[in-house]
Amino acid sequence: MRGFSDTKVIGLTGMSGAGKSTVSRVFREKGLTVIDCDAVSRRTADKREFLDEVSARFSEKLLNPDGSLNRPLVAKIIYGDKNARAKYQRIIFPYIVFEIIYEIKTAGGAGSVIVLDAPTLFESGLDIICEKIVSVCADRELCEKRIRDRDKLTSEQARERLSSQKSTDFFKLHSDFLLENNSTAESLKLLAEKTAETLLG
Repeated sequence: MRGFSDTKVIGLTGMSGAGKSTVSRVFREKGLTVIDCDAVSRRTADKREFLDEVSARFSEKLLNPDGSLNRPLVAKIIYGDKNARAKYQRIIFPYIVFEIIYEIKTAGGAGSVIVLDAPTLFESGLDIICEKIVSVCADRELCEKRIRDRDKLTSEQARERLSSQKSTDFFKLHSDFLLENNSTAESLKLLAEKTAETLLG
């Protein structure tokens, strides 16, 4: 294992709208410990140190009057400008990685398997501590429709979000398990169950 002698760390990532949340839920049901990296990211974005740094390094007023992060404005900026997105990620990722490594050490133990449910697994560099990587993908048009329906976005906003992420070809090249979700939720669940059994074995 890369960096954790008694714990196996698995990365779970993939395209927005592909069904990663379903796979994460199945993994939990099968007894795998799952760390929700999005939740860690949200908590990190409330930390004073991060807020002070992001406020100082961006010319835009990214904070609300009460000092909290203006999340809708941040989303608009980072999905609309790849340079701004890269800048924002360079600021927040070190904070997130620190918290996730702490959670792994806290939750881990001899023979344990921990899954990092991380949409930005590769962008954050967390892939280097993973023994195996599971990616969930689907046809781009299908992902776009799911994002529109789920997040109440326009087609343009959904396309912007997808264009900010890794491609299917990237995930195919950099994953040990690729779960394709172009059919039913039940089919994806069966794939996830088989994958979980393999990881636990």
